[in-house]
Parts: sequence; C-alpha cells; structure tokens
Amino acid sequence: MRMSRIPIAAAQRIAETFGYDQVVIIARRVGEDPEPHGEHCTTYGVTRAHCDVAARIGEFFTRKLMGWPDLKAAKDTRAMEIERAARAVVIAYDESDGVDGDGGEWINGMDELRRALDAKEDQWPR
Repeated sequence: MRMSRIPIAAAQRIAETFGYDQVVIIARRVGEDPEPHGEHCTTYGVTRAHCDVAARIGEFFTRKLMGWPDLKAAKDTRAMEIERAARAVVIAYDESDGVDGDGGEWINGMDELRRALDAKEDQWPR
C-alpha cells in the first residue's frame, strides 16, 4: 500500500467519534523496504485554542523527538537573507547615482523594489 498524507478530516472524525478536543496523529513507515518510507503528522482541535495546542504538541513530537527540520524557520531565514540582499542592492543603487560599476544603467524596477522593501519594514528582525 502506498503512503499518503492523513487529512485533517480524518483527525476530526477521530475527535468526533471518540469525544476528544485535540487529536495528534503520528504515522510512520520504517525500514529500507518497502520504498518509500517516511513519517507524517496530522493535528486537529475542535476550537482555535485546541488547534493551537494540538499543533504545538505535533511540533514537539516532530522537531524534538523525531528530529524533523524546522522548515518554517529555514524559510523565514532565507526570506530575511533575500530581503537583506535586496536592501544592499537599493543602497548600492542610491550610492551610484543610477550607474553601475561598468558605467551602464541599473536595472529598471528599482523604485518598485524600494517600495516593496519599505512596505516590509520592521517585519523581519535585523
């Protein structure tokens, strides 16, 4: 049988059938055979507060116990790196009077880049 993601609706059915407020499902296929193998986590809560608690439990299980990487933190870190690089381009542009190091003109769209960066000001820690 092929592995597939366990939908939140399945966790909701468990909660409703058995009377629970929070459901955390950890599923694993282990060993080298059959291929593929891997792990999956699905969480559910009957209210927003219960959803948050179930999600924190799922995060604890997957990150602390099972050693999954924190992909959201990695994505946020990469987004901050890209924003810093874009800010460096804007600073270089401002200091160059619109002429690049080879005497050519800078790319179009610098004003749009500046506006986008200004709109994101203070979103990421510096």
